[in-house]
Amino acid sequence: MAPSVSLCIILSFAFQGITMAVKRSIRSNVNSEQLRFALDHVQAYVYMKDVDSRYLYANKHTLALFGCTESELIGRSDHAFFPPQAVKKLREIDQKVLAGESTQEEVVIERESGEQEIYWELKSPIYSDDDPDEVIGVLGISTDITHQKQLESQLIEAASQDFLTGLLNRRQLLKHLESAQRRSQLSGTHCAVIFLDLDRFKQLNDHLGHSAGDAYLVEVGRRISAQVRELDCVARIGGDEFVVLLEGLSRDLEEARNSAETIAQKVIEALDQPFADIEPNYTLSASAGCALFVGMQKSTDEILTEADEYMYQDKRKRAAERFSA
Repeated sequence: MAPSVSLCIILSFAFQGITMAVKRSIRSNVNSEQLRFALDHVQAYVYMKDVDSRYLYANKHTLALFGCTESELIGRSDHAFFPPQAVKKLREIDQKVLAGESTQEEVVIERESGEQEIYWELKSPIYSDDDPDEVIGVLGISTDITHQKQLESQLIEAASQDFLTGLLNRRQLLKHLESAQRRSQLSGTHCAVIFLDLDRFKQLNDHLGHSAGDAYLVEVGRRISAQVRELDCVARIGGDEFVVLLEGLSRDLEEARNSAETIAQKVIEALDQPFADIEPNYTLSASAGCALFVGMQKSTDEILTEADEYMYQDKRKRAAERFSA
């Protein structure tokens, strides 16, 4: 994903201005003090390379990144400053520019420490004064967008997760459900949705308070997740409503149904266990309904509605059993 539109516009204007200044001055007079002063005060990494991707010039911002002086930099290549994979990527970009192309690309640097740096690189060819068709170098301006990308990732994560349990939210569940339908269409295997609703959860909130209720919801989400397979998805789509999406069960309907019912029973039994680690203690249980599907025969809403209806049948049955007991 590229940086935001506003950042791209700012970088593009900055790059155009620097390019024009460099092409007027730095090609013929790299020691121009006025130009050097201006570039040293640009809050970006500005540099020039020759046709072999060896550095000819870098502003102070770039020298600080590399941890060297200008005299130590001249003639060195990216091998001295970046991991091999990044060097390969940077050289590929340089070759495009040396072929006459102006580029805008995101470059990810994976350090040995495991830390990741992300840069937005804009590069332009530098042409010879004697031959306007001859590319003699690369002019680059780079901006560190690591923090921005981290924020973007956090926003995307926040938009896809239930804020309390960390499970998928309803929006993401529907996306996963649609993807599961497409994969099922190709493979011909049955999938299932298990709709879970906690019994008497309103009474828990009313008697113990919402903080206690939240603690129980987090533990419920953890217990459900522990009972399903790695390829399955668990979502919280309402206050006390959870959904499990099961993929790749079987081509055979009865086998798929048995597998889904087995997983649903494991979840129910896990939720029936005492919540000994949460105070004050409260006994929870859940009602469940299961809907199977193959491919695109049903819409996502139809699948969820069917599972919801089966869940309410189970809830009424459980209530009747408690009443008769």
